[in-house]
Amino acid sequence: MTEVTRRPALGTETDPRSGRPLLTLPVERRPVDARDTAFLRDLFADSRDDLLLLPSDTRDLIVDMQFRTQRRQWRLENPDAAHELLLVRGVRAGHVLVAEDAGTIELVDLVVRVGFRGLGIGGDVVAELADDADRSRRVIRLRVWAGNGAARRFFSRHGFAPAAVVGGFLDMVRPPAE
Repeated sequence: MTEVTRRPALGTETDPRSGRPLLTLPVERRPVDARDTAFLRDLFADSRDDLLLLPSDTRDLIVDMQFRTQRRQWRLENPDAAHELLLVRGVRAGHVLVAEDAGTIELVDLVVRVGFRGLGIGGDVVAELADDADRSRRVIRLRVWAGNGAARRFFSRHGFAPAAVVGGFLDMVRPPAE
């Protein structure tokens, strides 16, 4: 398991915008396996606020179909990608999917569970990728839904700039530091 720790000590750092304490617990990673499918499906469903007004049975059908399609697409487009769970004290807090080649790191997906957002988990994952990209002189690329203002702001704060809009998605790029 990879351990990501970027905070100095428990309770000593706060978010400058909200004043809330930031996560100071280590975040562990482990490869995703078959026992994680239900969690990943629920995590996907939690990210689909646009479907909340639908009847629950209709919403479940759509979420199941889109979840299966997304996983199939990931396997086809990124067969060698590293897919890891993010764990806090052994509790599943999110997941990250990263594909790499000689010149690019592609952040295919990063989702942090609702109850764990705002604690620095996603920021630490992105910072670790940025450190790796800077050391290896690679670009980081990602794609977010163009209408997802929160994701756009999050990645902008971490050095990503808009590159292109493709089919309702915004491609964002972070070049390596000079």
